[in-house]
Amino acid sequence: MTSSGAFRLLVLSDASSAHTERWVRALAARGHVISLYSLSTPAGDAYADLKNVTVQSLGLPISLVADSEGALSKARYLKAIRPIRDLIKTFAPDVVHAHYVTSYGLLATLAGARPRILSAWGMDVYGLASRSVLYRKFVSSVLGSADLILSTSNVMRSQIGLITQRAVEVTPFGVDTEKFCPRPLSATSDDSVITVGLVKALESKYGIEYLLQSFKIVTLRARSNRSYRLLLVGDGSMRSKLEKAANQLGISDKVQFAGQCSYDEIQNWHQCLDIAVYPSIDASESFGVAAVESQSCAVPVIVSDIGGLPEVVVNEQTGLVVPPKNVEELAEAILRLGQDSMLRKQMGERARRHVIEHFSLSDSVRLMETMYRKVSVRSRLEHDSDHRTAHR
Repeated sequence: MTSSGAFRLLVLSDASSAHTERWVRALAARGHVISLYSLSTPAGDAYADLKNVTVQSLGLPISLVADSEGALSKARYLKAIRPIRDLIKTFAPDVVHAHYVTSYGLLATLAGARPRILSAWGMDVYGLASRSVLYRKFVSSVLGSADLILSTSNVMRSQIGLITQRAVEVTPFGVDTEKFCPRPLSATSDDSVITVGLVKALESKYGIEYLLQSFKIVTLRARSNRSYRLLLVGDGSMRSKLEKAANQLGISDKVQFAGQCSYDEIQNWHQCLDIAVYPSIDASESFGVAAVESQSCAVPVIVSDIGGLPEVVVNEQTGLVVPPKNVEELAEAILRLGQDSMLRKQMGERARRHVIEHFSLSDSVRLMETMYRKVSVRSRLEHDSDHRTAHR
């Protein structure tokens, strides 16, 4: 640790990920010195303003890093082992924290990083039943050799428990409740126009096609004194298919594809929503950061009963939980909230209190610091014990 009590952290993670940026910024604000190593180079100068953060990368294309698991071309990842070993020697971190088991977790393991924390993100530990025995053993080995394993949710901790008998700590993602706050009173929307939508990558696992189908039903059943619009903020491989689907459903005039937005402005889009909907269809949706961000902005949410989403939304209190892929129930949930402004207001207020109490970024960062302290103290004790044994 530095003289101020701050940690020297080597973070192995995708520098372009909003989740990575959120963690790094929050930790840097607490005074920790961070060396971030990424397989791909982040776009723009996302970390340039952080004086206690340095960023290095292998320089691989983002398209390769985002490719499907098991791609043969990902053998190029192994070129990162030597620079990671060099970083460990020159930077001398107190803790090495690798995010995503099957990429950065593997690299940290092969580089011999100690003490080593692994954070599972979802797809890296889900779906192993369909993988080869060799692949399952590989994931089990990487997890089993870590000094500490972290999960963002209880449901993913249970999933990890099917792979390894090692203890797993839950460290949920947190959101900045001052940044993600209710929209100003002066910006209150016209109650006759209900804005439904999401702030999410447009990828197949998030079930956005079911939202489009449900929205079609909503427009047909809406009361004459209500109109609805659908706002989709984000980009991804499904965008063209979703635009085509909206056109085929005859709702393209009511659907806005806002495209990708920067993390600096993401809260403004959440504040545009009257109802947020996250209709994910894959259990690897292990937490639901976007749903927490919407709730922090006092927006009631509708989520699928899958993965970690029911852990962050209190059904009938901060939002509604519906079965995944059930277009009819999703439409009914949207109409229920859309037709009752008082219910939306009450749920939104409870949602914000829920986030402040359970998912604030400051609390999440302090919990993460506890994890760093735990492994670094244990590592020092083991080192001192080994040193004493060697000199007997």
